[in-house]
Amino acid sequence: MPDPNELDDQMFSAPLGEHRALAVLRMLARFPGYTGNTLVIGSCLEYVGLPTSQTVIRSTLAFLEGQGLLTLKMAEDLIVVELSAAGLDAAKGLTYVAGVLRPPPQCPY
Repeated sequence: MPDPNELDDQMFSAPLGEHRALAVLRMLARFPGYTGNTLVIGSCLEYVGLPTSQTVIRSTLAFLEGQGLLTLKMAEDLIVVELSAAGLDAAKGLTYVAGVLRPPPQCPY
């Protein structure tokens, strides 16, 4: 019989991932130069009620990079993230990307 806690985790993981992806894109849209790093993104996610481990942040960023929504570069021990034009469109809700929540009116992120 499946563990009920695992079912809860699975039920919430997709919506949380979509919220997290949108929050990252909208944060980068507000950052100077549309650029940030994993530590700043982690702090911002925590601030908006989406506390996230660095491992999950890196996998979220890799997913978003695979969708062409941002680019990743290494700088010392940090991953530097830059929003692409397609990522800005998704952050504004102008395009739909599977795995990224479309921002509702008056989105809190």
